Amino acid sequence: HYTALTGRMSLPPLWALGFHQSRWGYDNEATFRKLAQEFRQRRLPCDVLYYDIDYMEGYRCFTWNLKCFPNLSGLISDLANDGFKSVAIIDPGIKVDSNYTVYTDGIQNDVFLKYPDGSRVTAPVWPGDCHFPDFTNPQVRVWWGKHLRELIQAGFAGIWNDMNEP
Repeated sequence: HYTALTGRMSLPPLWALGFHQSRWGYDNEATFRKLAQEFRQRRLPCDVLYYDIDYMEGYRCFTWNLKCFPNLSGLISDLANDGFKSVAIIDPGIKVDSNYTVYTDGIQNDVFLKYPDGSRVTAPVWPGDCHFPDFTNPQVRVWWGKHLRELIQAGFAGIWNDMNEP
């Protein structure tokens, strides 16, 4: 009855109902390739592989660890050719780092949560001290979506929003 009032969500894609493999510690391209090969050689069903925080540079959102994932979009493409969808983790904590373009862009666009006194909310997440986008602001959601688009353009089929944020 509730969804008759509020609307029903669309059905997820069929692959979203399949077997998903997710584990922290898949920290380089070779590990993903070996994992995919094992699933196929053993004839184990698997539809989705999850990329945890190790694909990022220093656990910074919207970056790639080029040392461990020198061609992330190529890896994703190769795995897709073997029937795997790829899903990227993302955390809404943006590392406080003046050399990190996502952070400086966030400062310039005034996207981060603030206390009543105007200071930015800061708390530790994987990369260290972080600020958090104010998702109640529609412009901030557009800003965040611009960065998410980069993940989709790299070939990710889905986004795993870590830490249970909305």
